[in-house]
Amino acid sequence: MPFFNFIYSFFGNFKWIIVITAFGLLFFQTIILNNLATDHELPSKNTYLPALVYIVLMSSSVNAFPIHPVLFSNFFLLLALNIIFELYGKSESFVDILNISLLISLASLFYFPCIFFLLLFWIAFIIYRMFSLREWIISIVGIILPYFFLAIYYFWNDKLLNRIQDYQKLLINLKHFSLKISTYQIVLYSVIGAILLIAFYSLMTRTRDKAIKNRKFNSIIFWFLILGIVSIALSSNYSSFHFGIAFIPASILISNYFVQVKRKWFAEVLFLILLGVVIYGTFF
Repeated sequence: MPFFNFIYSFFGNFKWIIVITAFGLLFFQTIILNNLATDHELPSKNTYLPALVYIVLMSSSVNAFPIHPVLFSNFFLLLALNIIFELYGKSESFVDILNISLLISLASLFYFPCIFFLLLFWIAFIIYRMFSLREWIISIVGIILPYFFLAIYYFWNDKLLNRIQDYQKLLINLKHFSLKISTYQIVLYSVIGAILLIAFYSLMTRTRDKAIKNRKFNSIIFWFLILGIVSIALSSNYSSFHFGIAFIPASILISNYFVQVKRKWFAEVLFLILLGVVIYGTFF
């Protein structure tokens, strides 16, 4: 996470800058997420629910630490996800493919587990039936480029071997992975998980009524959620904030369910339970 460490080394002692930066990142992410969801009809109606749900979910860890790498990486992942959706129906979109892989690579330089999302890009290729060898090669080149230039910088400053060792330690975490989670987080993730299961079941029952494009987008969102959870195996000191990555697809799925459900009172109860758990964890 060289980019995050670099930024924090400069501004870590200035709490007001940290707070403003965290607020600004979250604010712009909610705008990007809400526009992404409404532009691609996820949910099908114009609503601010995706932004609202995302703010609530991301606020669940705000009292523990004002800023963390996931806040930065989510910004790039949201931009990448939007371009992935825009790839649908295009042919030979080499520039878009390069941009997506570059954004994923930049996200991983703030928070290394985001490197997993190259798999999401390849899954999108399969879902869109994009089997051109050039497109797959370009995606790999885009991932490598930022690391290549970073390696040159470290080489000229005699830090390359130290940085390689840091990344080796991250890979070793796969063998010695252990998740430290508090009672509050268990309750929080249980509530989120329960709502997601209800939302996913509702989505599956309405799949046949959806256009092919929406089915493909929902498949990508589902795989985003899976990879966001699985990639925690590469997290180290920031494991408590890692699930912020999964909050992107979770916000879309939950808001989509809240819009589509006929029993609005039930959706309101679920949201109030979620909000109550987050408020309790933040102030008590």
